[in-house]
Amino acid sequence: MKNTPAASCVAHELQKQSVLEYFENDTYYFTPYFKNNIRDKSYKELYTNIKEILPKLQMIEPVPNFFKYYDNQWDNIKLRFDEENNQ
Repeated sequence: MKNTPAASCVAHELQKQSVLEYFENDTYYFTPYFKNNIRDKSYKELYTNIKEILPKLQMIEPVPNFFKYYDNQWDNIKLRFDEENNQ
């Protein structure tokens, strides 16, 4: 994220307890930092399995030239979408 007042505002809002509880209790947001209350059996199994293997995974290395990389990826997605819808 950029170090801007807008980014700081978003980060501040996202750390509020009410927002965290919403993600934990009312969405399928996938994170090992919540006790997940989703009652779907398949989701619970996947969630439990991921929490078990997560500590064994290596961290993903940062992408060099982050913004350029993702801008290019997004342009490719838009191009494919445009091509698929104009056939």
